[in-house]
Amino acid sequence: MAPGLTDLTAAVHASYHLLLAHGLATRAIRAAAPGAQVGLVTNHSTVEAASTRPEDIAAATRMDGHTNRWWLDPVYGRGFPADMREVYGVELPERPGDLDTIAAPLDWHGLNYYFPATVTDDPGGPSRTPVRSGCPTHRAPAWTGRSTPGAWRPCCCA
Repeated sequence: MAPGLTDLTAAVHASYHLLLAHGLATRAIRAAAPGAQVGLVTNHSTVEAASTRPEDIAAATRMDGHTNRWWLDPVYGRGFPADMREVYGVELPERPGDLDTIAAPLDWHGLNYYFPATVTDDPGGPSRTPVRSGCPTHRAPAWTGRSTPGAWRPCCCA
C-alpha cells in the first residue's frame, strides 16, 4: 500500500485493476505490433515460517499469498487465491472475462527477488498480520497496510 494509505479495499481493488490493465495492454500491444515480445516484471520473496508453530506456518502462508500468489496465480490462469480473498475480506470488482484478460499469454516474465522473508504470527496485528522475524528485539511489520520505514532493512543485531 502507499505510504499513509490504510484502505485495504482500495489496495485490493488497485491490485486487481493493475493486473487487469496489464492484460488489456498485452492485448493492445499484440494487436498494434504483431510479433512484439510482451512480458511482466513482478517482485517476490521466498517465505518461511519462523517456527513450526501452526500460527507461524499460517502467517507464512498468508505472507506467501500476499507477496507471491496474489500476483502470480491470476496471471497464469489460476484466478485470485481463495485463501487470500478470505483474508482480505474484500469483494473483487470482477466482470465476466476479466480473469481471461488478466491471464493473457506472456512471452517472458521477469522476477525481482531482493530478500527472503521469515515470518511469525502477530496476534496483536490487524487482519491476522504476519510480521518479519529477525531477532526478538526488532520485529518489523511485513504487511499491515501501513508504511513502515526501514521495515525490510537487515536487523542491527544480525
